[in-house]
Amino acid sequence: MPPANRRKVFISYCHEDKDLARDRLLACLEAGGVEAIIDIKHFKGGTTLAGQMDQHQDDADQQVLLISKKYLGQPNCQREMARAIAMDPDFTHGLAGNGPKVLPVLLGDVERAELPAGLTRPNPLMPDLRDKRPCAEGETEWDRLVKLCGADLGTSPTAWLKARDKIRRLMRNDNPVCLYVNDNRSVNWRGLIDNVCSEHDPWDALPDLDHRFELKAPCPTDKIIGDIAGARDVLAFNQHLEQRQTRPCRVCFTHFHLAAQHPGWDAGFLSNLTNLVKKQHIWLLAQTRRPMDATERELVPPNAYDYESSLAALCAEVRL
Repeated sequence: MPPANRRKVFISYCHEDKDLARDRLLACLEAGGVEAIIDIKHFKGGTTLAGQMDQHQDDADQQVLLISKKYLGQPNCQREMARAIAMDPDFTHGLAGNGPKVLPVLLGDVERAELPAGLTRPNPLMPDLRDKRPCAEGETEWDRLVKLCGADLGTSPTAWLKARDKIRRLMRNDNPVCLYVNDNRSVNWRGLIDNVCSEHDPWDALPDLDHRFELKAPCPTDKIIGDIAGARDVLAFNQHLEQRQTRPCRVCFTHFHLAAQHPGWDAGFLSNLTNLVKKQHIWLLAQTRRPMDATERELVPPNAYDYESSLAALCAEVRL
C-alpha cells in the first residue's frame, strides 16, 4: 500500500494514447513518489465504470488530462474532462503554491481551437507535447509536465526514460546490462529498476525478472545459488542453468560495486558467473557506482578483484 501522504494524480486519457499514459507518464510518476491513479491499475470488473471514474477522480489531488483529437471525441474522456474542470473552473488553485488542480496537456495534432470553452475561457498554461523544442530553462515540455505533477526522479524525466528504454531494448535482445549511477545520490535508480523488472502488461513483450539481489546487505553466494537454482553448490547451480529449455534466467544485482565485501564473492565465483552470462544462461542487470571504463575508475587496491572489468566486455553500460 502506498503511503497515505503521497500525492494522488488521476490520469485521464484515451486508449489511442495508452503508450504515453501507461508506459511513460505512469512510470515517471510512480518512480518519482506520486501515486498515479489510472484505469488499468485501479478500475475493477463488475463495478460501474462511471461510478469508478467519479470515485477515483474525487479522491485525487490533481487531474491530468492528456488531450488529443481522439480524446475530445470519446464520451468517457469528455465526462472526465468536464468533471475535472468543474473542480477548478478558473484554474486558480495553483496560485496558492499548491500546484495546479487540473493540468491539461496537449498531444498529437490537436489544435487549441478544438478545445472546449471550459479550457479556452480561463486559458491556463498547458504543457504542449506537440512541441519538441526545449523550454527556456533547458527543460523539455515532458520534464515540465512530470515536475508539475509533483514527481521527483533526481534527474530529468527525459534522461530517466532514455536510460530505461535503452535497458529495455537490451533486455529484449538478451544483452546483459550494467547500470552506472554516479555519486549523485538523488537519482532515482531504484524506481527505474523497479519499472524495468516489474510484471509487465499484456501488450508489452518485455520479459519479467526472475531474481533480484541487493548487495548492500550481506548476500553470500550460497544464498544466490540456492535462490536461483535450489542448488547447494556451484556445480549443481551450473547444471540447473545449462539445462533450462527456455530463455536465460534473468538476474539483477544492485550495489554490485560492493560485491567484493561479501563472503564467497571471490574471483572464482565471479568468473563462473561471467561464464554463465557469456553462454547466455543468465541475463544480468548489475547496478553499480563504478563505471565500466577502467580509465574513469579509481585504482583497484592491491589483492582486490576488479569486478567491473570482468564484466565490461560482456555488458552494455547504461548511465543515469
